[in-house]
Amino acid sequence: MKDKIILLAEKLYIKHGVKQVTMDDIAQEMTMSKKTIYTYFPRKENLVEVVVFSVFKRVKARIEALIAENNNPILEIIKIETLLAEHIDTQTSAMMHQLQKYYPNLYLQLTTMQSQAIETTFSKNLERGLKLGLYREDINVDVITKIYYTTLINLQNQAVFPEEDYTCCNLKREYMIYHLHGIAAAKGQKLITKYITEHKI
Repeated sequence: MKDKIILLAEKLYIKHGVKQVTMDDIAQEMTMSKKTIYTYFPRKENLVEVVVFSVFKRVKARIEALIAENNNPILEIIKIETLLAEHIDTQTSAMMHQLQKYYPNLYLQLTTMQSQAIETTFSKNLERGLKLGLYREDINVDVITKIYYTTLINLQNQAVFPEEDYTCCNLKREYMIYHLHGIAAAKGQKLITKYITEHKI
């Protein structure tokens, strides 16, 4: 029952927004009393937190599965970015904005975890790419990793990229291509062109 509540809450939060969905709404959708939901989640904040970290863990596990495929670093980034673009669509992005506004502490915890996961993933990617001669020898792994993450987060900034003018998928595509061309050596540049054509990016 607890898992069903979490899955339904996630669906409603993404569709309508964290702020708009009440515990009454969830109880009505579950055809149960609100009191029953409170036995699992005493406060709405408890449910929001569980949903947010459940989504994070699921996406992280999918990224780890892609890394386990042991593709070359450029194809790995393309696959990860494709996954993230599918996940961070307009509705999910809107949910993040509401978390930032109404649940700032939770938002800070989430972005900190995202930062750590991305830094680990992409610093390892850069190191592998350097060893294989796919990335420029003069790049600074630490600096590039931080630039990558901070820019990635700012793609969700509505003040800079309002959703009525920019779609998440297009933003992610442009940034991925920009990032790869910026760090790739001549050998890597050829692969970028090859994969963009093959994967119809």
